[in-house]
This record gives sequence, structure tokens and C-alpha cells, in this order.
Amino acid sequence: MRSKAIITSALPYANGEIHLGHIASTYLPADVTTRFLKLRGVEAYYICASDDFGTPILLQSEKEGKTPSEYVTYWNKRDYDDFTAAGIDFDFFYKTSSSENIQFVQDVFKKLDAAGHIYEKEIIQFYCSNDKKFLPDRYVKGICPYCKAADQYSDLCESCGRVPEEIFDPRCSICGATPTKEKTTHYFFKLKNFGDSLSKWLDENENLQKDVKKYVQNWIKSGLIDWDITRDIVWGVPIPLDTAKGKVFYGWFDNHLAYISTAIKFLEDKGINGKEFWNSADIYHFIGKDIVYHHYLFLPAMRLGINSEYKLPDYIPTRGHLTLQGKKISKSRNWYIGLKQFLEYYPADYLRYYLVAINPYSQDDLNFDWNEFTNRINSELIGNVGNFVNRALGFTKKAFDGVIPETEVHDDKDKEAENRIKNLST
Repeated sequence: MRSKAIITSALPYANGEIHLGHIASTYLPADVTTRFLKLRGVEAYYICASDDFGTPILLQSEKEGKTPSEYVTYWNKRDYDDFTAAGIDFDFFYKTSSSENIQFVQDVFKKLDAAGHIYEKEIIQFYCSNDKKFLPDRYVKGICPYCKAADQYSDLCESCGRVPEEIFDPRCSICGATPTKEKTTHYFFKLKNFGDSLSKWLDENENLQKDVKKYVQNWIKSGLIDWDITRDIVWGVPIPLDTAKGKVFYGWFDNHLAYISTAIKFLEDKGINGKEFWNSADIYHFIGKDIVYHHYLFLPAMRLGINSEYKLPDYIPTRGHLTLQGKKISKSRNWYIGLKQFLEYYPADYLRYYLVAINPYSQDDLNFDWNEFTNRINSELIGNVGNFVNRALGFTKKAFDGVIPETEVHDDKDKEAENRIKNLST
């Protein structure tokens, strides 16, 4: 454990409310870890930002008669307020659409390009004649070519976690029509070239979860594919090339770079050398298991591509999905609990206690069960912990008039107890 730490969570997408699944897998574990590190005397900072770019935001803002900037500004504030109500204590919460992140992303691209890691290629992309537009990943659904799961996005199979090279039986997720294929020019990152260096990093980093490392290494052995980092939309970080007018970066190219740009801004606003702090700190990226591919392959490869100017993560704590009463959470099927709604009925401490109690250190899914929630809060939090605190406070008031007395002499038993308490984590 180093004396410094930067903790991040997967960025909340600025296109809808935070629900309990988000809190369980990503934000509460990071918040608890940050609090623990600070108690241990570590100079730790919890950094996050809203993920502001992408086609879903562009389309939804049009439906609501807002500019994309207005739309994401609303969700940035709403998300931060909801997190705060749940006791999630960020040291800094920013946005990927910030000028600092846009400049940082473009600078990283230029360095990757200068190092020979970028190339231009004419591709065939799905185009919806009905909607008159090229269809980015989240607007094409079909069958995963690897595990054959149906109704999967073309950029990520939520069943097996892999990124398909081409989805089977594609359809437009806007209108349901079968898209045609049209020519366009995109830019690619040479992910294939990083197989050996990624394997070396995985082998050498003993802090990464063994269950995750194993299947990421299997992905590498089966062959990586170069990564299309271009999208034909107007809402995103512009590609800084004269030949790329009207194109922006794929959201997964820019959003995890906001971990760094946001941390740098926060630190330098405090008068701290941001790059020096980052490279001398333990780096934690808390994620859900559905974005392992991006954080174990894309993210480290890009940092390796700029000669590890900013160090790779030391820890990537990866959690499973939260189910609700044994069923998969789904906003589209209205089977979820919004964080804001939950906190209208129950204190944040009830939620925090229960989710921490049921959360394993693994990718195994966890289940929110109302009966178990009721029993644990009543018997454990209120019955056991609450009773212990109440008895301790009652005794202090009765015996010492509410003031804990200063002890002048500690005997061996006192010192032994103090030492054991201070070293509970080890």
C-alpha cells in the first residue's frame, strides 16, 4: 500500500437515473475503499465524472428539444445529487465534455498517431435507410458471434463480455429495420500489437483479480482485433485531423481518459503536480463485470501506447451484476429501483449496510431481496450494531456524565487491545 491513492469508478452515463445496480457494483465499493484508505493515513482521492458523449444522448436530447450540452448538464447535476444523498463522497466529480478532457483526449490521440499506433481504413458500416443515418454500436443489435446470445449490442455482448467483430442478424435498434451496409472511412487503434505487453502486465500485476485475469488472458491468446475509434456523429470529442472532419471519437476512447484528465485538474487546482501524484500513487478503477474488456485491454493498451506516461492501474476491482428478487435489472422492462426513489423511503445507511454485507469480492452476481433486506437491517444493523452503540453511549453517559475520560496509564491488556484494533485489516 502506497501513501497516495487515486480511486475512480466507471463513469455514469449522462442519460438516465442511477439505480441500485450501479451503486452495488461500482460506487459504494469505491466509496468504502476510499474512506478506509483515508482512515489508514493514505492521501486518497475519489475521482469521477459523467460520461457525456454518444449517440443515445444525441437522440434523446433531440427528443426533449434540448442541446446535447444542456441535456448532459442536467444529468451531471442529477447524478451527483443522487450520489451525495446516498453518502457517496467524491473528492471531485466532473464531466467528459470538459475542455480539459477534450484537450487531453486529443493530445493522447496525437501521441498514439505519432507512435504509429493509428491507421485509417475504409470500412463498411451499418446504415439505416429509414432513419437516414449511420448506426453507431448501440443502435445495432443482433446475435453475438461468440456465445450466440440474442439481442446484444454490436459493440459489447452483455452475456459473454466480448466485443464482437461483427454482429449476426443485425437490426436497427431505433426502428427495427434491417440496416444496409455503406462505405465510410474510420480510424483504428492497433490493439493487435499490444498482445504481448498486455500479457506481461497481467502476469506481473498480482493485485488484479485472478478470476478476471484468467479469461482476459484467454481473450488475448485467441487473438485481439484492432479497435475502431471513430464514429460518424456530431456529438463527441472531434478527431484532431483535417481528414477527419465530421467524425468524433468512440465514447470508449475518450471516457476512461477522463479518469486521468479529471484527476489532473483536481490535483493541480490544489497546487499538486498531477502527473507526479498519479504516477506515485496506487491507482484503483472500480468497474462492473460488463466492461472488463475495455478496462483490461483498451485502457492499458492506450497507456502503453504513450509509453506509460501515466501509469497503468494497480487494482481493477470487478463486481458482478445486482439482480432484483432474483431477476435481471432492466430499465426497459421497468424492473429496477432508482436510487432517488429508494432514498425517499429508507435512510442511505440502510442501503449502504445491506449492499456491503451481500457484496462478494468477485464477479459473482448479488441479489437484492426485500425479505433479506428487512431481516438484516432489523436484526444486524439495528439489533446488533445499533444496540451496541446505544449501550456504549448509555454507559458513558451514566458512568462518566457523557464524557469519555482520559486514561493516564495503559496496562499491557490495554496496549494489546489497542494494537489488535489498529491492525484489524492485517
